Amino acid sequence: MNTERLSKGVGKWVYPLSKLMSRVAMVILFFMMGLTVIDVFMRKVFSNSILGSVELTEYMLVILIFLSLAETEVTEGHVKVDLIMGRFGERAQALADAITQGICFLLSGLITWSGVAYAVRMKASGEVSQDLWIPKFPFVYVVAVGCGILSLILLIKFLIALTKMVEPHGQEPGVPGVRRNPPKLQSSFAKASEDTRIPPRPGDPGFLRRRVKS
Repeated sequence: MNTERLSKGVGKWVYPLSKLMSRVAMVILFFMMGLTVIDVFMRKVFSNSILGSVELTEYMLVILIFLSLAETEVTEGHVKVDLIMGRFGERAQALADAITQGICFLLSGLITWSGVAYAVRMKASGEVSQDLWIPKFPFVYVVAVGCGILSLILLIKFLIALTKMVEPHGQEPGVPGVRRNPPKLQSSFAKASEDTRIPPRPGDPGFLRRRVKS
C-alpha cells in the first residue's frame, strides 16, 4: 500500500536520526551525573559548590528527555497497558492504535509548532539564565526538535495501524526494521535452561527423593 511505502521512505532517515539523538542523550546523562557528583563532593568537602550547577543540570535534563523520546517510541519503551484491548480482535486493536497514535501525533506536532514559535520570541527578547547568562532559546529548539522527530515516528506508526486495519493478518503495528522478540522466545529459553540443568548428585536430597520415588 501507499501508506507502507510512505512509512518506509520516511523511516529511512527518521530512525537513524532518532538513534543518533538517543546517543547524544546518553552522553549528556554521563556529564550530568559527573557534574552532580563533583558538585556534591565540593559542597561536602570544601563547603563550596559549582556556580550554575543547578542551571546546567536543568538544561542537560531538557536535552536528555526530549532527545530520547523518539528512540524510546521506536523501541516500544513507553508504558503501554493492554489489559482490555488484548481481549479484542486484530481490527479493533488496530483501530485503537490508530486513534492513539493519531492523537499523540497531533499533540506532538502542536508542541513542536509552539516550541519553535516560543523559541523565536525568546531569541528576540534575549532571555538568559540567572547565574551563567546562558541563552534559553537553544534549549527550546531542542524541545521542538525532539517532539518533531517523535511526531514523525507517531505518524509512521499511525499509518502502519491503518494498514493493519485493512490487512488484519499483516505485520504487527510497530516500527519497520526494528525486530521484536517472537512470542515463543521466552518459552524456548525456558526449555533450553531445563535441558542444560545439572542433574543431582548422589549426595543431594533431590537424588534421594528420586531414588525413593523410583
